[in-house]
Amino acid sequence: MKKSGFIKTMALFSLLALIVSALSSCTKRETPAEDFVWEDREGRIVITGYNGTAKHIVVPEIINNKKVRSVEKTFVGNVVVQSIVLPSGCSEINLSLCENLKKVTLLTSDTISEYSVRLPNMAEVLNAPNASALSGYKYSTFSNLQVLNLPSATTVSMILSKDEWSDKPLTVTLSKELCYYYISPSGTSATVSAEKITNTYYAPEQIPEGLTYTYDEVTNRYLVDIGQELTSDVAAEVFCTLFNRTTVVVNGTTYTMPER
Repeated sequence: MKKSGFIKTMALFSLLALIVSALSSCTKRETPAEDFVWEDREGRIVITGYNGTAKHIVVPEIINNKKVRSVEKTFVGNVVVQSIVLPSGCSEINLSLCENLKKVTLLTSDTISEYSVRLPNMAEVLNAPNASALSGYKYSTFSNLQVLNLPSATTVSMILSKDEWSDKPLTVTLSKELCYYYISPSGTSATVSAEKITNTYYAPEQIPEGLTYTYDEVTNRYLVDIGQELTSDVAAEVFCTLFNRTTVVVNGTTYTMPER
C-alpha cells in the first residue's frame, strides 16, 4: 500500500510538472508569423502590420529564416493589443499609437532610447531585463508608468520636466551598480550611472571656471568629473527628479522628494 501511495504521489507530481511546463510554454509561445504583415528589406525583416486578434503578442524572433529587426507603425489605432514581447534582435520599434497597450517587454541588450524605441503614453509596465541603458525619454512618455524594470542598465538618463510632477506611484528595479548621478546645470536632463560621469572639452578655455580637469592623451580631450556619489542623503532627490515623481520605490526602498 505504501509503495502504491508513493507511486501515485510521484505520478501526481509528474502531472503537475507537465501542466506547469505547458502553461509556461504557452505564455512564451510566439504569435504566428501569418498574423503579421512584414517585408524583407535586404535581409532585415521589418514588421509593418498586424492582422491578428490576440490581446497578448510575442513577436517572433525569426520570420522566413531571418531575424526580425524592426517594428514600424504596426499597431496604429489598434485597441485590442494589451501586452507585447519584442525579441532581442529587434532594435527599431514604434508602438506609440497602440492605444490600449499596457505592458511592453523588450528583450534587446542595446540602449533603449526615444530615437529607436517609441513607446505608448498609456504603458503601465516596461520590462527590459537585458537593456544596457535607458536614454532620452521625456516625462510624458512615462506619465502612466507604474513598473519599470531595468536590472541590467548601467546608465539611466531622462529629459527633465520641471512642471509635470506626478503623484502616481512608480516601482523601479535598477542595477545596484548605479552609484553616480548628474543633473545638468540648465535643468534639461538627469542621469544615474555605474561609471564616473564626465564632460569632455577640446580646449581648456572651454571649461567653466572653477572646475578641475584632466587631459586624456588618447582622445586628445580634457575631462571634467561631474558625477557625484549617489549617497542615501541625495538618492531621494535624484530618483524623484529622474522620474518626475514625488515618490518612487527603487529596488524595494521608498524615496520621497524632500521639501525645498
